[in-house]
Amino acid sequence: MTDIKSNREQLNEKFFKDMDLVLIERLRSQMQHEEKTKALEEASGIHDQAVLEELVEQNVCPETISAFRLVPLVSVAWSDGSIQPQESEAIMKAAVENGIKPGTAAHDVLQSWLERKPPHDLLTAWKDYTQSLLKTVSPATVQSLRDDAVGRAEAIATAAGGFLGLGSISSSEQAVIDEVRSVFET
Repeated sequence: MTDIKSNREQLNEKFFKDMDLVLIERLRSQMQHEEKTKALEEASGIHDQAVLEELVEQNVCPETISAFRLVPLVSVAWSDGSIQPQESEAIMKAAVENGIKPGTAAHDVLQSWLERKPPHDLLTAWKDYTQSLLKTVSPATVQSLRDDAVGRAEAIATAAGGFLGLGSISSSEQAVIDEVRSVFET
């Protein structure tokens, strides 16, 4: 009888110890998530919690936010199913123009997007991020951001060129460009 009671106490102790470890890990994870969200809020200037949550889900962090701003270019390049070397070069040139240096987290993330197609949710997160950002800037800034984003997206679409320069923007590329443009019209 004493052995049964002792075994029961040991099982109870182990169960509660395991539960404590699970709860501690869950709390640690939640705290890390909140820290990431807060850091991203400070780096991006976005205060919309839903947008911040979406960005954290896409593994965007303060170190990679500059690469995140180039998502439309990556989306245009991947729109036809593969990236041409000229498109990749044009995106990396845009990265350098945006201050993204080799060896940084932003550069590494961007490089990974060029090697493996990112999920479509990434463009959705970029759209939500941009729409949230647009609420905080003047109409002139909105126009400037739109011209920049659309112009760069079109430059990527034409980077690989077409046959003798004809039809250099495919219908799938144009659809992504139109999607990017629409973000600035709401």
